[in-house]
Amino acid sequence: MNAVYLDWIKRLAVFFLGISVGTSIGLFNACSAVLAIIASIFDKNRFCNLKNKLFNRTFLLFNMYIITILAECLFFKNDIGIKMILRYYDKIVTFFILYLFIGNCSRIFQYAFLGSALGFLCNDYIVFTQMLSGPSEFGNRYGGFFGNPNMMSSMFELAVPLFCFAMYKFRKDMVLLFIGVVSLVGVLWSLYMSGSRGATMAVVVEAVLFLLIHVYRTNKNTSLLKYVGIGIVAGILVIVATAVFFQRSYDSERILLWISSINMFIDHPIFGVGFSNWGKAYVSHYISPLAQEPRLNHPHNLYLILLSETGLVGFVSFFSFIIWQVKESLKYSEMHYRVNGPSINIGDMFIIMIVGALIHNMVEINMVLRDFMLMYFYIWGICCIEFKRNDKKSRLE
Repeated sequence: MNAVYLDWIKRLAVFFLGISVGTSIGLFNACSAVLAIIASIFDKNRFCNLKNKLFNRTFLLFNMYIITILAECLFFKNDIGIKMILRYYDKIVTFFILYLFIGNCSRIFQYAFLGSALGFLCNDYIVFTQMLSGPSEFGNRYGGFFGNPNMMSSMFELAVPLFCFAMYKFRKDMVLLFIGVVSLVGVLWSLYMSGSRGATMAVVVEAVLFLLIHVYRTNKNTSLLKYVGIGIVAGILVIVATAVFFQRSYDSERILLWISSINMFIDHPIFGVGFSNWGKAYVSHYISPLAQEPRLNHPHNLYLILLSETGLVGFVSFFSFIIWQVKESLKYSEMHYRVNGPSINIGDMFIIMIVGALIHNMVEINMVLRDFMLMYFYIWGICCIEFKRNDKKSRLE
């Protein structure tokens, strides 16, 4: 097949993946997979990412986490946990499509951005129609394609850095810049309609980080620690301000959930109470007499559910993967700075996403839910391809 046609098929596959993560519609995932497989059949360099250390280490570290939890479940005869942890492979199907079938693709970030922009604009429209229909089951909070307002809002802490970076990267292309502006305004409006305090908190911190990175890069003789310190202080202020000025009636219930989770961890520090067993353990042994909602399945805190369900073993395994991603993103970011000068790059973008997600997940567990993981690993796959391409370029220069 002609190389130009082959590249266009790959771009369409990336584009459909973007629509899929922006709408949570699996049909677009399927369309992308079909196109990617067709491209792979005609691609002479098929499966080239099997030689890419970033893709391979991603798969290795992800599998290490799965195997760690699976071993815990097998040892403690946790059949439900075995089923639930194996479903994690379904949550990274976007990464598999990029890893196995798409391989190299020119202008891949552009088409990932355009697909995601279209997907989220469609979601904005759904939010608008839901608003016109009156209050939802969550009151004046709406979830768009994602159903739950908190789930939808978690997608925006990935989408906002994506669109901000796209606007920065394509700032000289008026069409792409306009699409970026419209997409960003759309997700910010939908974020407001979701009523999510955690996601709003995350997006504000992400905006501050984007600005700090830009200022740091354009001011050569400045201390990195100074900007890190400013970022940490800004993050703490945003979190405290949110907790003080935007309280809700059920906040006290979440405190009780956190205390119960801490007690679970204290009693089972190494292996936890069992993967996917938090709700069962909570009701049977750890529920507070002051609790008003006994039938909850998680404590609204990622760190506490990892510690309480999987103990230190699962917690360390999970965050080893995140820390490695931050390390690789920083490594690429510094390389890009040395070669291309003081410009924000895709490594910076991904670090900002991770920080936003870690902040929001202080009050949610969306980071381990399907919709979030599909988009998170989609963007990470795009980053891996860009990292590889620019690493080769830097070596040539």
